[in-house]
Amino acid sequence: MAYVDCDSHILPDDAFDEVAKEFEREKPRIATDTEGNSFVVYDARQRNIPDYSRHIPSPFVPRPRSSGDDPTVRIADMAKAQIDMQVLVPSNGSFYYDVEPRLAASVCRSYNNAIGRIVKKYPGKFIGLATVPLQDVNLAVEELERAIRELGLHGPVCYTSVKEKDLDAEELWSFYAKAESLDVPIIVHPVNTGPIAGGWRLTRHYATRGYGFWSALGNAIENSLALANLMFGGVLDAFPKLRFCFMEGGGTQVPHLMESLFAVYQGEGDYDQLHARPKRKPVEYLDRLYFSVRPTESLLGVLVERYGIHSWTVGTDYPHADTMGSWPNTVPVIQGREDLSKEAKEAILGGNALRLFGMKA
Repeated sequence: MAYVDCDSHILPDDAFDEVAKEFEREKPRIATDTEGNSFVVYDARQRNIPDYSRHIPSPFVPRPRSSGDDPTVRIADMAKAQIDMQVLVPSNGSFYYDVEPRLAASVCRSYNNAIGRIVKKYPGKFIGLATVPLQDVNLAVEELERAIRELGLHGPVCYTSVKEKDLDAEELWSFYAKAESLDVPIIVHPVNTGPIAGGWRLTRHYATRGYGFWSALGNAIENSLALANLMFGGVLDAFPKLRFCFMEGGGTQVPHLMESLFAVYQGEGDYDQLHARPKRKPVEYLDRLYFSVRPTESLLGVLVERYGIHSWTVGTDYPHADTMGSWPNTVPVIQGREDLSKEAKEAILGGNALRLFGMKA
């Protein structure tokens, strides 16, 4: 069984090298300051970052360049951590949906080309995600098909909202149809330089006191809202073969979310005014919903006991400094848990991720 890190981030040095020449002045670029810290300069995106998010660590804030952006270093680190494969998630600050669509499409295309080269050069080591410009769904569909069929990538990443629209917006349905027809999962990942529900409250002390609410709470809130809208907005019913995986929110919110959505489903209180309900009970959709969990989550055994072994993948957030509190001991941490069966450990460490991406064990 291959062990898979389902959430790792990467920004290759050549990520923006192939942006079309017509966007030369507007395109993102990787810069270095006098102290050797690297950062992304992308005015078209940076001007749209909500004020409450500007001090959160992101690709736009100078910091030491991660050696993990070099695939050879990354593979060596994976070996130390007993990880066989990593899912390469776009460094998401550069790709939220608030820039001009044609520019966004060119930036996505360049980044996807860079990831495609890595996947091709190191076969069997990486699962590559494509970023697509969902502010123009036609361009997004076109780029998704190219990334999967021509570059050999394994699925798209999308964020928890598209500007001011939730993920059940009807204009996005052709994107879901294309992903379903290609038999690839959609990876949902919060973005810390885009809208965060309750953002000003989750970030207001971060610059001075270091509260990490935007990450510890904001990601789970955003993922919960995204899933609720996909479920009650009819997307999961309209595309019954489509798989979703929710990153960086953990799994602990799932019991509360399932019970709360079941209350809505039953029509408690004022909720009986719903114009439509999902065709199934919320918990019954877990057969194609996945969640990237922290290896140290104390309730992981409870999740498995209550909902089965199949919805949980492990994610480290490599190469970020915290790496979910377990790097490079992610595998031993899971293997050492007494609240998980051997079958559950193997599923969480790799089997579920392989099934999510339609790969053989």
